[in-house]
Amino acid sequence: MATVARSQAYLTDRIGNFAELEPYLDLWSAVPCENGVLEIVVVEHDAESFDVPRIEKGTDGRALR
Repeated sequence: MATVARSQAYLTDRIGNFAELEPYLDLWSAVPCENGVLEIVVVEHDAESFDVPRIEKGTDGRALR
């Protein structure tokens, strides 16, 4: 999943952004592959607000690291 620049500050490093992935598109296009699909999904939000409840930090999975 890729994001637009405005959303990057709210996301973890496990999610990239299109600007970071774009330089690799020519490389990925040149890889000989008969079967398969590479899709980049870009998510954009209509608005941002500090007036919504915060999502609490988890205590499972990677949150413990």
